[in-house]
Amino acid sequence: MTICTKKNVLNYGFKTGLLMKIKHTNWLPGLFMLVISAQIFAQEESLKTLKQFDRIYDFGANGISWAMVESENKFGFIDANHKLIVEPKYDRIFVFGSNGISWAKVEKNGKFGFIDSQGREVVPPIYDRVFYFGSNGISWAKVEKGGKIGFINAQGVEVVPTVYDRIYNFGANGISWAKVEKGGKFGFINSSGIEVVAPIYSRIFDFGTCGISWAKIEKDEKYGFIDSSGKEIVKPIYDRIFDFGSTGLSNYAKYMKGNKEGLIDSNGKEVVFSSANRKK
Repeated sequence: MTICTKKNVLNYGFKTGLLMKIKHTNWLPGLFMLVISAQIFAQEESLKTLKQFDRIYDFGANGISWAMVESENKFGFIDANHKLIVEPKYDRIFVFGSNGISWAKVEKNGKFGFIDSQGREVVPPIYDRVFYFGSNGISWAKVEKGGKIGFINAQGVEVVPTVYDRIYNFGANGISWAKVEKGGKFGFINSSGIEVVAPIYSRIFDFGTCGISWAKIEKDEKYGFIDSSGKEIVKPIYDRIFDFGSTGLSNYAKYMKGNKEGLIDSNGKEVVFSSANRKK
């Protein structure tokens, strides 16, 4: 029920004019009547609030001290004083703290967002899916909208726009970045949400798997390398590139390009050693 505090009593007294009447009568009985009147008023206001709901659920049953309320199949929350904290406008409200963050996921018209422990809508319900925070090698939560993937952070900010067909886990490709796919092409984003490698490659191999720290790339059926800054250190112009060290020279990788074979050194420079025709 609503607590009848000194402030509430005085506000009620001013509002009703009872406080002015007390000044001209015996103040002690008058003050007593004022307190009783304020209590009755508070109870009546509390009942008015409660009567607007079709159902009131148990307090503390949703990971927070509030009680969920239902009105015309929509859900919200009231606190222990029967004050409306979250207007009943959501189709579903999930348990607070159940998505890897202290917030509660909400659903409205088939879209998802979040409210915080103050009842504020920190993420508007605009996403088709919201994944768990911290489940992709980073503290963010993956979100999906219109079949495209992005990320929101723990402040509710969309740090990676929903433009990718797929986003792989951070740190899963031999580097701290996350591989992204867009239109069948691959690139990378970093842990600040910045696209460090544009999705222009048909394949990107893991960093450090070709005898060097770089990652092999494929574009238009040609191969090259990018380094750990995202720079194209070897342009994708070769029909084939073997691993560094596979020819017995640790700092060189053998390549094939048309009818030419040669070596690439660890600076990405080409060293030709043969121009004999290859058998096709």
